[in-house]
Amino acid sequence: MDGPRAPSAGFMTSLFDCTFSSFITPALIKIIYVLEMILVGIGAVVALCAMVFMGPLGLLLFIVFVLPAAFLTLMWLRLNLELVMVAFRIADHVKRIADKP
Repeated sequence: MDGPRAPSAGFMTSLFDCTFSSFITPALIKIIYVLEMILVGIGAVVALCAMVFMGPLGLLLFIVFVLPAAFLTLMWLRLNLELVMVAFRIADHVKRIADKP
């Protein structure tokens, strides 16, 4: 999609790169998103367990409030991570433009 890229430094090399010429965020972004999905899922399951004790009203409240809130939370988290990735892609494109003769 973006064309060929120069080989990036390894994770440990990037982690200890004091010049910040290589980044670890693009490599970690998938892990961060998976962890966020797991945390939102755990929160929804905990809310479901708590609302089951309320009876049918609790299940209705779960469906009406918790599920949409979990969905909107995942959308918000994804949007923010995509914005971070856009910033890194802009930096990549600007670097390519600057490196052209």
